[in-house]
Amino acid sequence: MKKYIFLDIDNTLLDFNKCSKISIQEGFKKYGITYHEDVFDTFVKINDSLWEQIEEGKLTKTKLYEIRWNTIFRALKIDFEGHVFERYFVNSLNYIAKEVDGAYDLLQYLSNKYEVFLTSNAPYDQQWNRLKIADMLKYVKKIYASEKIGCAKPNKRFFNYCINDIGITDRNEIIIIGDSYSADVQGGINSQIETIWFDRNKKGINDSLATYKINSLYEIMNIL
Repeated sequence: MKKYIFLDIDNTLLDFNKCSKISIQEGFKKYGITYHEDVFDTFVKINDSLWEQIEEGKLTKTKLYEIRWNTIFRALKIDFEGHVFERYFVNSLNYIAKEVDGAYDLLQYLSNKYEVFLTSNAPYDQQWNRLKIADMLKYVKKIYASEKIGCAKPNKRFFNYCINDIGITDRNEIIIIGDSYSADVQGGINSQIETIWFDRNKKGINDSLATYKINSLYEIMNIL
């Protein structure tokens, strides 16, 4: 019987892609840079690749912040200082919170039946601010962020820290929910915890080892 939910934040509860696009468009306007749709597609491709390297332990978040926007601007052939835009981008995300469809309903449902804990590889303060704006904090017990734990999902040390901090003695009472196969599902596999993979972009990995695979958050209510 499940008692504890470990729930991801970005692109599971809060739509990181939508928030990022708003931030980028506003930033380009602020700095007088011409925006076109290739900008966001390039951002997603490079940003996802960098975060995958973090999950694999090949890159630090400090390094990501140093190279992300320089790499994006170089790919787009835009002459602008990446470190300037990075500072703007990270700060602006503190104040943008757009929920994934069904996220608020899911939190209400889960918090009535389970203890809900949020897990994230993103900055703690940024996530806390965004969740406050979205009025979601009231449904969760605690937020666990990699910067405070000292390692990122899917490292089993991340989830071991959460388990020990909460005082959970039976891992069968936990389920991990998240959109990232490499961070959330692999994290569950590494930690021997069941998972629900929110395949919101329908990547359809054929050899998925997730316990459950869904395309809509509303499907979780039929599982739990």
